[in-house]
Amino acid sequence: MNKEDALAFAKALAYREVVEGAAVASSSRNVTELCYNSDLHWPWPREFKYRLEYLAVAEASEVASVINLEHEIVVNLFHRDLASQEAILHELGLTRAWVNPIMGRDLAQPWLRPVPLSVNAREVTSNKDRNRFNSIPGISNQSDVIDDRIHCFFFENDVQVIAKGQLIYLGEGTAYISDLFTDQAFRRQGWCSAMMAVLEEKARSLGATRAVLAPGLEQIELRLYERYGYSCTAERTLLITSGQRDGAA
Repeated sequence: MNKEDALAFAKALAYREVVEGAAVASSSRNVTELCYNSDLHWPWPREFKYRLEYLAVAEASEVASVINLEHEIVVNLFHRDLASQEAILHELGLTRAWVNPIMGRDLAQPWLRPVPLSVNAREVTSNKDRNRFNSIPGISNQSDVIDDRIHCFFFENDVQVIAKGQLIYLGEGTAYISDLFTDQAFRRQGWCSAMMAVLEEKARSLGATRAVLAPGLEQIELRLYERYGYSCTAERTLLITSGQRDGAA
C-alpha cells in the first residue's frame, strides 16, 4: 500500500466535507472523525445511513480507541493487510460494505487529449458557475461554497452542462481528482478524457506532482482510469456496523 496516496486521499476528502458539507472534523493521530449535521443516506450498492464518518490510515486498534459506536457510522479504513485486522473489527461489530481501490499516477508526463471543438472548460468562480456545476449529478456536495483549494470545472454547450470534474489540492504535492461525470447523452465522445487533461494541468499549475482518485464500481469494471496511466496503489475498505448491514435494503 502506498500510505502517502491513502493519506492524501483521506485529507482531501475530509477537507471537502468540511468546506462543502459543513461537517465538523476532529483528528486523533491517524484517524479523522467527520460529524455531519444530519443523517446521510448511502443508497447504492448497499443502502445505509450514518451521522459519523471516520477516515483511518491506521491499525484497527487505533480506530477502536476513537470511534463512537453509539451512533450509526461508516469507517473508511486504509490498511495493507486487512486480514490481520479482522478480529478487532469483528469485536467492534464492524463489517465490510465494499472495497474499492485508490489509484494514483505521477504527473511528470502529461498526456494530451483534444477538447472537442467550440467547447471550453470553465472553472467555477461565481455562484452562477457553481449552480451550473451542480446542474448535473455527481458526488460533490450541492453547495454554493467557492474555496481556493477546491477547483471545479465544467464543459457546456449553448444548451446545457455536458461534463464536470473537481480537483482538491492542499499544497502537499498530491492532488485529488473527483466528481468526474458526463451527461448520459454525451458519453463515449471524449469528454471524460478532456476533463482529465484539464484537471491534471490545473494540478500541475498549482505545484502538484502526483494525482490520486477513487473510481466507482462502473469505472473499475471499464478499467477507465488505467487508460490514463493510473494504477492501484491502496485500497479503501468501507466498514459499517452489523445493524446497518442487517437493516439495509
